[in-house]
Amino acid sequence: MRDLLLDQDCLSTVIEFDPTGYTASVCGAMIDYLPVDPNALVKTLARPDIRIVSLTVTEGGYYIDAETGGFDTSHPDIVHDTEDPANPRTVFGILLAGLRLRRRRKLSAFTVLSCDNLPENGNVTRQAMVGLAGADSADLARWVDSEVAFPNGMVDCITPATGQRERRLASTQFGIKDASPVVCEPFRQ
Repeated sequence: MRDLLLDQDCLSTVIEFDPTGYTASVCGAMIDYLPVDPNALVKTLARPDIRIVSLTVTEGGYYIDAETGGFDTSHPDIVHDTEDPANPRTVFGILLAGLRLRRRRKLSAFTVLSCDNLPENGNVTRQAMVGLAGADSADLARWVDSEVAFPNGMVDCITPATGQRERRLASTQFGIKDASPVVCEPFRQ
């Protein structure tokens, strides 16, 4: 996906299916697509110009204990990030490593904005981040809890997986060559 988007300057097409017809717009919100390299991500997160980090990891990626509803500190990936915080595997481990580095550099914390369709997604994100930080130190957990903003929000738009049909639609209907157009309903809230 990274190579596909970089080849088209990180531009992507959003095609809306509406009962009155299709519409398309080219979106330029992305300016880069970092490799999935935890060290590169942590360095980027520690840049002073990074103010908001948005997440879309799906419900399973929040490490919620099915019995308690709390943060699952026993999950093997979380255990790894707790034991080896310099080499995180999870998104929360990467975020926490970036926040640790910002704190060392005396930079303010960034906001972590969940875009997952979860009730109280900001609270769930806070629970995961504070839980992971607490496995490192109570002081770090207090800092994350007090300095990092975790707003609750609702993001919901049905976007089926992109396949050849969607690429062909972008090309034939709109004359746009896009390796990964997003097709969705016109609903917004």
